[in-house]
Amino acid sequence: MATAKMLRVAFVVSVMAAAACGFAQNLNGALGGMRYDNWWRSAGLAEPRGTHPLYPSTGLKSGSATWRCVECHGWDYKGVDGAYGSGEHFTGIRGVLGSTKSRQQMIDLIKVGHGYQAAGMPDRDVGYLVDFIKGFASDTSGQIDASGQFVGSTDEGRYYYKSGNNAYTCEHCHGSDAADIVRTAQRDPWQFLHKVRFGVEGGDHGPMTSWLLAGGTAGSAAAIGRYVQAGLPGPAYVGDQACAACHADNPWPGFFESYKQTGHPGKLVRTGGAAPAGDEWRQVAAPPLPSVGGRQLGWSDVEYVIGNYKWKAAFIDRAGYVYTGAANDATQWNLSSHRWAGYNAGTMSKPFDCGACHTTGYSTQGHQHNLPGLIGTWHQDGVRCESCHGPGADHAAHPTRMRTAGGKSCTECHASNTEFRMAWKDGFMEDGQQGQETAHSPHCGQTSCATCHEPHRSPTAHANAIRRQCTDCHAGSDANNHYVVSSMPAVACVDCHMPKMGKSAESAGAFQGDVRGHIWRITTSPLMAAQNTLTTAAGTFWRYDARNQAVVTLDYACLACHTKINRPLSIQEASRYATGIHRRPAAPPRCAVCPADYNQDGGVDGSDMSAFFVDWESAENCADVNFDGGVDGADVETFFRIWETGAC
Repeated sequence: MATAKMLRVAFVVSVMAAAACGFAQNLNGALGGMRYDNWWRSAGLAEPRGTHPLYPSTGLKSGSATWRCVECHGWDYKGVDGAYGSGEHFTGIRGVLGSTKSRQQMIDLIKVGHGYQAAGMPDRDVGYLVDFIKGFASDTSGQIDASGQFVGSTDEGRYYYKSGNNAYTCEHCHGSDAADIVRTAQRDPWQFLHKVRFGVEGGDHGPMTSWLLAGGTAGSAAAIGRYVQAGLPGPAYVGDQACAACHADNPWPGFFESYKQTGHPGKLVRTGGAAPAGDEWRQVAAPPLPSVGGRQLGWSDVEYVIGNYKWKAAFIDRAGYVYTGAANDATQWNLSSHRWAGYNAGTMSKPFDCGACHTTGYSTQGHQHNLPGLIGTWHQDGVRCESCHGPGADHAAHPTRMRTAGGKSCTECHASNTEFRMAWKDGFMEDGQQGQETAHSPHCGQTSCATCHEPHRSPTAHANAIRRQCTDCHAGSDANNHYVVSSMPAVACVDCHMPKMGKSAESAGAFQGDVRGHIWRITTSPLMAAQNTLTTAAGTFWRYDARNQAVVTLDYACLACHTKINRPLSIQEASRYATGIHRRPAAPPRCAVCPADYNQDGGVDGSDMSAFFVDWESAENCADVNFDGGVDGADVETFFRIWETGAC
């Protein structure tokens, strides 16, 4: 049972928010409404014993329940003439609505005629009850129709439920599912309306402040009922053009256009049988169309294009199926290389079932545009504002009061395996699994995607798309040369720690794909990628250790470049160089990029030989030109072979 202090706390915010005029009257009405519901609990009094002497013998209740005013007169205040005209609460007693008794007559009737004075109800509480009956017990037919449905807008009700009325929010206590009050609103809307308007003292959620005291009207209370009765439906999607109305230049100039240049909006572009609009293709030229089964397609054959940003584009036919072609057909256009590739070649009637990550507001039910090949329905093509931020109708209507509820997180799409394992296939990590790569990295739990990425900017189009550089957190020290590898001054952190170990469209070499990895930690062990995988019945996956940590292997980190420049490194040589690569050397390194030009003066002559032998005699590391870990006669042989040809 709540104390007087708890009552004061329950009302204090509402008191501050309500208009001064009429507040005392509303307070009395709210207290009276709670007394009408359960007078002893709301007043902190002893529960009456036995059945009320005036309770009809035909009634189905007994005990203290019969002392509640509502039990005979109903939540709609009409008694036998209203919702309590039948059913388990029927008593045959009239309601209190529209009573013509004077205030004093009503006080006397409650105290003496109904025996509440003898049952322990103080005069003060009798007064509250009378104030409620004469001033606030109104006809509910304007809020609840004859079928028991609340009158009003679910959108308006959701606004009040979530944002309150300058005082409190329903959601704070009842949450976003609120199964208990949904049942009440559906089974007994009159009870729901009464408790929202006048409040509840005690109960499952503790004291509930009166909507009346928060300045809320009976109509807005009914709107809350409409929303709850409907099962607390989510807000509607409004499309990113509605967002552009306020966010064209907010929070920075060109904000909306910046977002449009990212890869997200173009994950799925509807052409509808016509050539795509120019503003759909901000990063690349519109792709050519493939030949399928020996027939050159035209735009009249294409309903959608999948992808228009950087990597690849595939095409959907007018029935909603993805063009795959026969076994030798190439139906995928690689946007960066301008080359055709096969896309599930030979697969017949491949439906488009990728809407969960390629659209906004996706549902698995139905078929978009009633096309059989399109699995599911959605509110907007591509990954738009509301895909990440959530449906925007409420925020658009009340931008300063209502935030979007939140949509998908990055990892809901940038993770391709439900067990968060990292799939590996044909020499590369599978595309779209940055989420599980990060989860198996040292950054897991330390950063979020947005720590480094500004999701409204494109790394291709905007220099400031990366919010933080590696050195913002990893500044290093003198002991580790501030992580700079002196012999490779042009090599950035990401070149080694985030090599392109994934493949979306096509690879650039044996160890270089087209998508950067997000594992970061490099092993110095001489492991090739294939040795760091585990094959199961479900496929081949990248390994991680007992600490759930994965590593970048040296073929991606080193050999991706060192098979193209100078002399190719072996994995064993890469391992030796990777070990301690960030430690400051004892003396400034002057190892030649090409052993033939040992002194790095731009020519191959006798001075290179002299410089080499100076280092060789002192066993300087640079003289290990055969990369076997030691300075010996084999290095002399290697040096002369390279020096004589003048090539590396």
